[in-house]
Amino acid sequence: MTGDEMQRAIEFLLKNQANFETRFERFEMQAEETNRQIAQTNKVVEALAETQTVFAQTVIGYVTAQNELNASVDKKLAKLANAQQRTQKEISDLAKAVNNLINFSSGNGNSPRD
Repeated sequence: MTGDEMQRAIEFLLKNQANFETRFERFEMQAEETNRQIAQTNKVVEALAETQTVFAQTVIGYVTAQNELNASVDKKLAKLANAQQRTQKEISDLAKAVNNLINFSSGNGNSPRD
């Protein structure tokens, strides 16, 4: 190999080395940017996960409270229905007694019945 060929070979290697270093620096910059974006994305995902957890806990609280309220209303409605049935029977019994008194007092001669 002549001196000129050796010089060209060295220049070629140096030029390729410089190109490699430039590309590698760009790659490192892109990798840093990608890492920064990943870190930012992780923060957003963590915040979203925390918000979702709080939301789920809130919904569970509301559902539990609604279930308790529904059970309470069901019990009160059952008591009201029973009271309404008793009242209806008492009204019916009272109506029979009033009719018996009316019949007795109108002179048909029958004594009042229970």
